[in-house]
Amino acid sequence: MTQSATVAVVGAGKWGQNLIKTFHSLDVLAAIVESDDLKGQTLATQYGVEYYSEIEDVLSTDIAAVAIATPVFSHYELAKKALLAGKDVFVEKPMTTRPEEAEELIELANHNGCILMVGHLLLYQPGIQFIKEFLDQGKLGQIHSIRQIRRSLGTIRKEENVLYSFGVHDLAVLHYLIKEPIEAILATSQIVISEGIEDDMTVHFHYRSGIQAHLHLNWLWPVKDRQLMILGERGSLHFDELRQEVIYYKQYANKDATVTAPDHEIIFEDSTPPLTLELQHFLDCIQQRKTPRSCGIQGRDVVKLMADIMKIQERTHGKLLYP
Repeated sequence: MTQSATVAVVGAGKWGQNLIKTFHSLDVLAAIVESDDLKGQTLATQYGVEYYSEIEDVLSTDIAAVAIATPVFSHYELAKKALLAGKDVFVEKPMTTRPEEAEELIELANHNGCILMVGHLLLYQPGIQFIKEFLDQGKLGQIHSIRQIRRSLGTIRKEENVLYSFGVHDLAVLHYLIKEPIEAILATSQIVISEGIEDDMTVHFHYRSGIQAHLHLNWLWPVKDRQLMILGERGSLHFDELRQEVIYYKQYANKDATVTAPDHEIIFEDSTPPLTLELQHFLDCIQQRKTPRSCGIQGRDVVKLMADIMKIQERTHGKLLYP
């Protein structure tokens, strides 16, 4: 379907090029903004769009929206400029480095009537949508615990730790699935490569209703592993992100400590690329002027949660105290 909106992608790094390619496939890519002239001009020629070296050059055009895929420390200033110019904004995760910056962007978007969407990609995985509906329908009963794992040996960053690079995905999913207050957080970490940059983190959450959630992040792990497991009173769900399948384990323990008969099945499979679904959702929100699934408020809440986790682990120096 041809879209009336046009989009300029700001930042042509590894992920920015994924946005460029996908927006082009959706027939809405109008321009590329990149500080590296050679890279920017090469990509603009390849995709047959305009090239600009600064975001200010885009703001004076009739391009409807900008998609920001630059390092996180620049998100706030770039998004602020775009919103002040009346542009709809898609900003990659994390939304900002500080909750206060995210709050200001939300207020600017509301004041200027702009769409503000954060690139929490996992919320657009069909498997996560299926799990959300499964839980909302009460099919798993009361939720007891959640375990999330995101580990691999890949890009090790020097400008942000494993929580801000990896964990932001899982925190967005946790925030999306569990709509209740967190009462306590315990965080531990380990620094192996670069001073001050956590390579391994484990975070535990205790919710008001008694739900406990556990997250392990590591970018030094030799085996790629991305999983979400949810234990409930009527069985468990296991989402293998690499296989894009949801398994329902119907076996569970009764109050009298008896265990039901083993039974499990794959109840959902869908490998539709989530980035295409995510960016199509952004275009739909622009056309229909509706609030995105991963809106500014959701992005702000995730930024605040990450900030709270870092405060806690810094207070304990990333260690568990042993008497």
